[in-house]
Formats: sequence, C-alpha cells, structure tokens
Amino acid sequence: MKKKVKIVVLLLLPVLLEIFVFHFHAWMDRAGKMPHAEYVLTHSESLLEQEDGGYLCTNEERCYVDLNGINEEICTLYVDADAEAKEYLMVDIYGSDEGNSEYYLMGSRTLVQGFEESHWMRLHFYGKAENIRLVFHVRYNTELYINEIRLNDPEPFFISWMRMGLMYFLGILLWLLRGKSRIWSVNFQEGSRKYRAATWCVCLALCLSIAGMVKLDTPADTIHQDLAEAFLYGRLYVDEKPPEFLLEMDNPYDFHARQALEAENGETVLWDYAFYNGQYYVYFGALPVLILYLPVYLLTGIMLRTDLAMGVAALGIVFSAFYLVREIFRRWFQSSPYVLYPVLSVCVVFGSGLTTLMRKSSVYEVCIGFGLLFVLFGIGLWISADKGDRLVLWKLFLGALCVACTAACRPQFLIGMFFGAVLFLPRFFSAGKSLIRKYWKEILCLCVPFLVVGTAVMIYNYVRFDSIFEFGSTYNLTTNDVTRRGWNFDRIAYGIYEYVLRPMNIGTQFPFVNFQEINTSYLGLTIYEHRFGGVLWYNPLFFLIFGKIWDKKTGSGETVLWKRVSICAVLCTLLVLIADINMGGILERYQSDFVWMLYLIVLLRIPAKEKLLKEEGREIGFRNQVIVLTVLTVFLSFLMLWTDDIYDVFDSNLEIYTRLKYLFEFWR
Repeated sequence: MKKKVKIVVLLLLPVLLEIFVFHFHAWMDRAGKMPHAEYVLTHSESLLEQEDGGYLCTNEERCYVDLNGINEEICTLYVDADAEAKEYLMVDIYGSDEGNSEYYLMGSRTLVQGFEESHWMRLHFYGKAENIRLVFHVRYNTELYINEIRLNDPEPFFISWMRMGLMYFLGILLWLLRGKSRIWSVNFQEGSRKYRAATWCVCLALCLSIAGMVKLDTPADTIHQDLAEAFLYGRLYVDEKPPEFLLEMDNPYDFHARQALEAENGETVLWDYAFYNGQYYVYFGALPVLILYLPVYLLTGIMLRTDLAMGVAALGIVFSAFYLVREIFRRWFQSSPYVLYPVLSVCVVFGSGLTTLMRKSSVYEVCIGFGLLFVLFGIGLWISADKGDRLVLWKLFLGALCVACTAACRPQFLIGMFFGAVLFLPRFFSAGKSLIRKYWKEILCLCVPFLVVGTAVMIYNYVRFDSIFEFGSTYNLTTNDVTRRGWNFDRIAYGIYEYVLRPMNIGTQFPFVNFQEINTSYLGLTIYEHRFGGVLWYNPLFFLIFGKIWDKKTGSGETVLWKRVSICAVLCTLLVLIADINMGGILERYQSDFVWMLYLIVLLRIPAKEKLLKEEGREIGFRNQVIVLTVLTVFLSFLMLWTDDIYDVFDSNLEIYTRLKYLFEFWR
C-alpha cells in the first residue's frame, strides 16, 4: 500500500509543482485581494498622437508615458504595447512612491507579441506608489501602440504543458538511472547486446538536437567558400585584388593604421584573410573544403553554407565520441556497468564545447569541429587496434591518418600523436633488439600517414608563404599584428585561469549563465572574447576524478597505461593552452582544442573508481553523482547556446528564446 501511495505521489508531483509552485504569484494575488488601482495617463511631447490611436516617436530617447495619481499599493502591472513592424518592445519601468519622491529605475522588461506572460510584471515599491513612468525603446519616426495598461489585476495562470512534460521526462530519467537501479547491474559486455538499440536512440536524439541548432541564426562568412572557388580554378590565393593602399603600407598588419586608411580611401580590406606578397590567402585548414565543400559543389552545383558544414562536423563529433568511449570500454572496462557508456559519451559530446561551436558557426568553428572529429575517431581506432597478442594494421593506419589529417584542419589537434606514442611505444620497446624485425609493419602503418599528410601540408604552406611551417595565421589581417605578437610567458598564468579555473557568472534571468570580461594586471594587448568561465565549472565530472581511483595492489599493466595516458593528457593540455594563449588569445571556441584530452582522464578514471567503490560497497552515491553531474553538464551547455551577444541569438530566434525563458524563469 505504501508503495502505491509513493507511486501516486510521484506521478502527481509535476502537476502539483506546476499549479502551486510555478504559479505561486497567481495564488498570492488572489489571496491578497488587491484593490484595483486607477491612474491618469499622460505622454511625453516626443510622442505625437496619430489618427489610428498610435503615437509617433519624434525623439527616441524620450518616448514615455506617465501613470499619475495612483496613491495605492501596487503589486502587478499589465502592459499591452507594441511598436510598428517590431515583434518585441523593450520598456524601462520607473517609479516614485512614499519613500522616493523622484523617479528611480525599477527594472526593464521585454514585451513579446504572442507571449502574454511577457506583458505581466510584478512591482515592488517603498509603500504606496505615487507615479509610474514607462519608457519605451522606440526608434525615431516609428509608431508606438499602447493598447492597454492595468494595475493590480491578479496574474493569470499560465499552465505550461512543456514544463510538466520536462519534469516527467527528467523524473523518469533520474529514476531509471539512479544508483540503486537494476540497470547498473548489467555490465558492458552484456549491455552491448541488450541495450544497443537504446544507445542508438540516444545518439539519434543528439543528432536531431544538432539539426535544430543548425537552424539557429549564425554569422555569415564565405572564407571556406572562397578557398573552394580558388581550388576549382587551380589557384591557392583568393581572386580579389587588395586595395592599393594595402599594397603600399609599410606594415599592412597594423590594425589601426589599416582601419584609418580604409576610412580615408572608402575601401575595405578582407577580414581574417592572410595577406602575403600582394595576395589574399585563406589560412584556415583546407581539409573541410577538400572533403565537403568541393564534393558537394561538384555534385550539386551548390556552395555549402558554413552553418551546415558545422552541422556535418557536429554529427561526426557525436559518432566519434560514442565510438571512442565504446572502444575504451571494450578494451578495459567490459565488467563495468553498461549505462556508463552512453552517459559518458553524452558528456564528451557536450563537454567538448559542441554547443559553443554550434551557436556561432563560422569558418573558425568548422576547422575546430573537423579537427575534433578526426582526433576523437583516430584515438578510438588506435585503442581498438590492440587485440592483446597483435595489433590490427588497418586500424593503426586509419587512426594515424585521422590524427594526421588534423594538420589540415586545426594543427593544435596534432597533439593527439602523443597518445599514440603512449599507447604503442612501450609495446614496441619491449621487443628490444628485435624491434624493427617484429614491428616494422605496425611502425609503417603509424608513420606513413603522418609523412604523407605532413609532406602535403608543408608543400601547401611553402608554395603560399615560402615556409613549410607557416600555415598563414602569422599574416592574418585581424585585430592585432600577429607578425609581432610573439611569445610572452606572462600571459600564461592568467590565460590558464581564464580557460580552466575562473568561476562562472550565474544570474537569475534566463539563460542564467553570463559572459564575463577579462580582469587582469597584465599590461599589454590581450586578445579576448566574451567567455562563460573556466571549463572546470561547466564540466563538473572533472571533480570526480580526484582521490583514490584504482587499487594499487593489482599492479596491472592496464593501471600503468591509464596513468601514462592521464599524465600525457595533462601535459598535452598545458602545451595546447600555452600555444593558444600566446598565438591566439583567450577565446571561447579554443576550449575545444584541449577539453577532449581532459575527458580521456574522465573516461579512464570514472569506470575505474566505480569498480573500486563497488568492491567497498560505496558505489551507489558515486553513481548518483555521475548522473546528476552529467545532467548538469548537458543543461549548462544548453544554456550557453542561448546567451545573447553580438550574434543576436534573441533577435534571430525570438519565439524559441521567449518560450524557453518563461519555461524556466517562472518567478520573473
């Protein structure tokens, strides 16, 4: 009987929460029996009354109306107003009351057409309200329509079926994945047969979510498209003549001097292209063009959009992440719970910075996306190549080819070759003097792809920039002179803090995570873009890798290898961080260059720790932590997708953004 009562309560809980918790303001309004308040409406001289009942804005800085003579305690304000040819209208609310004789700013709201929730506001005065001023953000010579303003009307109930559905989904998910669930008793070997379809469904759901992200408005660029066109015509440079003043400049990479000459001559310089010997070049990796843009164009005659290219890379990242995690479990953790496989795969997908790459897909993100795809898949192939008594040659070769191809996408991902050294060199050296005779095929399979791809990339570099090691970023026409940027070790410490350790800025308004400005004592030019904080804070699984992980008494070869991989991951992360901080700066998208390596530590240590705690009878709490922190990782990544900035996420996706805002921000 008690079990049935518990089930009924759990089934009713989302409904009860929706009615009584998420609408507590509506209940308070009805319990308080607020008196209806009257007012006298006046408008500023900048609003000219029109025959259709609207107001024409003649001074966009002084478009306001006053609600005078209230003299009542005010709790709610309803404003139904809109501007000509505008789907939303921002309004600043000022008030005067018993404690403040002059107007003071109470806050701002955005009124969105079609969303009644956005028109209701809760006001908190010092005693009785005297006057209210509503300042509307209306452009000059635009008509404003004020349809209705009401005071102290009880707020309606806005029942959200989506919110209830989300609560049911999360409740069922957490119930199924709780530490005591029987699903944890199925090991990886058994689960690979039983739950393969379920894992594919998870993978498909991620792919569908990516398809939805592709529809988000993204910045337009044609850099990779220009490179594809150059290749089609047998050129390595972009077919656009630089302005004469750029050719005559002593230092064309001086941003401010270049900007002044652009204004003086009325001509523009191509942004983020490499400029060398009087020609524009694309310094971004050419591999996405060769394997995606060009084939699509040759087959269809359509030049692929950049956001769609990033979508293709994102789908590849999903499958590569699942493949890498599967091969790690197949090789080392077949006795671990199968459920850890899809859970950790989802964490790798979101934790690697996929949503950051998707939210503003441009040529930068495409190169990083393809580099991440290839390095994850390549290392997965290397791990699966070891069959104990032998190495699978084709997997060695294909894995090396994938990792080598990152040089033609994003050279930072070439760091993945060190993991190949950790995985295979101890085995090779154990052969002693018979190394070459015993492993010559394996060594060739690992080395030939790097030699071939490396040679091709170096020739490509030399033909363009007269140096086999110059990819072109040095000659980039950007915000700073990269030719003189140099390496400065004073940048490293605060750069690591910004990338890894800086706490997030959490707020109370959707999407709750906010961008942060840099704050450092470094005196010099810092290349910095808005960031959310250190990766440690929105990848909380990292906190679980500390402490006792595996039983030191075993002394197994696997334990030694895991330690080597973990140490390699830390050292390689530091190398990439130092390189990015000095060569590029501190940018949100650069996190994808190194976070995947930290997840290699997670993928080795979480299953090992679960096994150790299971032997000690303390695994249930740890399992719950893994699930909760995974959900938190996904949720934080989702929120980052909606943080507004120069890419106008709000304007371009108004309906979805507003629906999500009132789904989560019920207290408003």
